[in-house]
Amino acid sequence: MKTMSHAAPHPSAWQGAQMQQRDDWVVHLTPAHNRELNEALAFAKSRNAEIPALQHVARLTGDLQRDPFYRWLDRWFLLLQLPLAAGLYWLGQRTGVHGGGLGLVLWAIPLRLVLVYHVTWLVNSATHALGYRNFDSPDLSRNCWWVAILSFGEGWHNNHHAYPHSARHGLRWFEFDITWQHIKVLRALGWAQKVRVARYPGNA
Repeated sequence: MKTMSHAAPHPSAWQGAQMQQRDDWVVHLTPAHNRELNEALAFAKSRNAEIPALQHVARLTGDLQRDPFYRWLDRWFLLLQLPLAAGLYWLGQRTGVHGGGLGLVLWAIPLRLVLVYHVTWLVNSATHALGYRNFDSPDLSRNCWWVAILSFGEGWHNNHHAYPHSARHGLRWFEFDITWQHIKVLRALGWAQKVRVARYPGNA
């Protein structure tokens, strides 16, 4: 395989380095490395592993699908960012915040969306590779505490895969789930009803 480095008559240093990297990649594709390659491919697939769940949306979210308010929000979500941007721009200009109206708009809409989407994608990447498992679910899902902090509890992903209907993802005493705390407040106020909650078998 090293003959690849002689493919060009006088390769530059950069070309030689690229060819060496290619050689190293091919050398590592030996039977001894198949297990690592398979694990890497499984991890890559985990980024898209839950897309088939889209076919179950109607079955799992029937109450939301029937609610006209949530259907309206889902349909017009992106368009609703325009009046929000106008209001934020006016507020920023009126109050003289640092960065003005444009700064407030940029912080509140595109930056917010970028952060939220990346943390969401992080859940399906990191928690299929890092952490521990409470349940023997037939996938690579794991619980990862630092992802749970960033995602308000979604990082307890193995728990979620074991009990997808549960509103509470942090099932053990040390698995803090801030979203579950919000749901408890809504339930106490009567704004959330028929809340399904799984329990960890070891909890009293």
